Amino acid sequence: SLLRTGAGDGYQLHPAMPYRAFSALSQKEALDIAAYLHSLDPIPNAVPARTLATGPEPFTPDPALDVPPTDPVARGEQLVALARCGSCHTPQGDDGSMMLAGATVRDSIASNITPDEETGIGKWTVEEIAALLRTGTRPDGSAVEGAMAQQIDRRFNILTEADALAIAEYLKSIPAVSHNPYE
Repeated sequence: SLLRTGAGDGYQLHPAMPYRAFSALSQKEALDIAAYLHSLDPIPNAVPARTLATGPEPFTPDPALDVPPTDPVARGEQLVALARCGSCHTPQGDDGSMMLAGATVRDSIASNITPDEETGIGKWTVEEIAALLRTGTRPDGSAVEGAMAQQIDRRFNILTEADALAIAEYLKSIPAVSHNPYE
């Protein structure tokens, strides 16, 4: 499907359309989203001709699951991929060793969200992580600010409790990385 591959009849979309992240969708989820989009009334829109200097590279995702994963860690991994958490919380150019360990993003810092107990969220419970995702409140009662607060207000506050807990379970399962992005 176009959502998962970015490929249509003889063309490849630019990765500004997040099909690489959407490749984590199961076949059922992709079909459900497509059905929803087809249910909307069309909006007249003049689309300018493509003006890229070079075309996007072809992309072939891993084969899709038929249905979304039900194991909490696997579901959390899928949701972290779909939400593109790594685009802010992983340093640019990372080789995989600093995944989700925090990074500078424009003029702010995205925290280390690995289970490292000193520099990450290792001391937080699964329930505390899930609550932060849905409410923007840290375990100490302080509020998240900046870009993450915007993401919570725009997207994460509508996570089901089960999905927020799945994300938290996944974050607690990944390798801890000792990295303080604030230094």
